[in-house]
Amino acid sequence: MQRCAAASSVPGEYLAPALLAEFRKLHPRIQVEMSVSDSESATAVLLAREADLALVGSKPRDRRLISSIFASDEIVLVGPSPNPFAPKGKLTLKELGDVPLILREQGSGTRGAIARILPRILPQQGERAAVLRVGSSEAAKRCVQHGLGLAFVSRQAVSGELAAGLFQVVELPGTPVRRTFYVVRQRAVSPSAATRAFLELVNQRARSS
Repeated sequence: MQRCAAASSVPGEYLAPALLAEFRKLHPRIQVEMSVSDSESATAVLLAREADLALVGSKPRDRRLISSIFASDEIVLVGPSPNPFAPKGKLTLKELGDVPLILREQGSGTRGAIARILPRILPQQGERAAVLRVGSSEAAKRCVQHGLGLAFVSRQAVSGELAAGLFQVVELPGTPVRRTFYVVRQRAVSPSAATRAFLELVNQRARSS
């Protein structure tokens, strides 16, 4: 049996693999196909009934969808180590306006969280200073690694680089920004037995975290 799921980049790349591995052990006959994009696109796939559920980084507003929180994280501003853009390890909002930024694309949960909580950076300063707009956390990390600027990313996405001393968190007023991840399904569609099993696993992990 094969089921389809959609996910935005952070839950799809950093949270879902462990869930899928555990689900495979519990239900070896169920094959899960997961497409990874951004939160907006993952929700659109779900609404088009091309997926049974979605794991996303922003809460959908569409009344046709039911969502529940399954994980939390924080968004941090990171740079390479050593960091030529913030030698002291911190910046003011004004100083950030003169620093090249790597930004996620429109529709990204990371982008949305930063835009809502730090409006003085996005779109005004951030749009002017941005040198690149990228479609995934991995792309943002590679840009930071090659010295193209600073990036707002989920701590989950850079935990390895921070532990290895490759990246540094830059202190900035208003950060870190707390964010939550949601598991979403269609309200009008009765979930299959396989979908219910996966939802139960996700909810169990949410309760134990």
